[in-house]
Amino acid sequence: MLNYGSITQYLFDKNPIKYFTQTTPTTYSSHYYTQPATTRYSITWKSTSIGEYEIYNLNRTISLETGETKNIPLFSGIVSFKREYVWDARGETNYYSYSSWETEKEKNVQVIYEILNEGRTWSHGTVYVYKEGILIGADSIEWTPKGREGKVTVGMAPDIEVKKSHTTKKVAEQYKYDHTVTLWLKNYKQEKATVKVMDEFSSSAMNLKATEAYTEKPGNLMEWELNIEPGQEKTVTYTYYTT
Repeated sequence: MLNYGSITQYLFDKNPIKYFTQTTPTTYSSHYYTQPATTRYSITWKSTSIGEYEIYNLNRTISLETGETKNIPLFSGIVSFKREYVWDARGETNYYSYSSWETEKEKNVQVIYEILNEGRTWSHGTVYVYKEGILIGADSIEWTPKGREGKVTVGMAPDIEVKKSHTTKKVAEQYKYDHTVTLWLKNYKQEKATVKVMDEFSSSAMNLKATEAYTEKPGNLMEWELNIEPGQEKTVTYTYYTT
């Protein structure tokens, strides 16, 4: 458990998750490096709204050696969140192949926490996520006003396996290419997992058909919400042709 005095922020799942956001004052040097702070700080931030901006002033000075970085916790509190598994399968397809071909690629499923800001504005900074006292991930968070959700990617889900295969077949007599894309997932967890799957199709795709209903979004994006029972597999196949 990382503790800077009383500066600790909590999320709650089945087990407590602790995180904080931080700012990083630095000095500039040709020997610049980053080192986690080990000093406990007794600090108070005073925030002031100026137009569209929120200004944070520290109640004390911080001393820095040349090339030194200190992490100063900025917020503490309790927030609401939900965990999401996301597989982004985009960027793995050659839409314009001029011969028959087949490819298969393994990818990773991201673990993302959507956290709701129910208090003061969150500044841009780094979020560290702890579960049962163990650091499970860190990510940057954008400027997040009250009432808005922020997303924190804490790592990958190794117990959800995914693969994407794409087969293209040239149909010479019809001057077209038939495409078959298969998205395969397996859940090795002891509990049901809901995975958001995203993929994109070519703007020249015609007669697009999928074995599972999807939501189409701007940018030729397809999105599925797939529920996979423990130890089970799920396969989604979609087909189309190009000329």
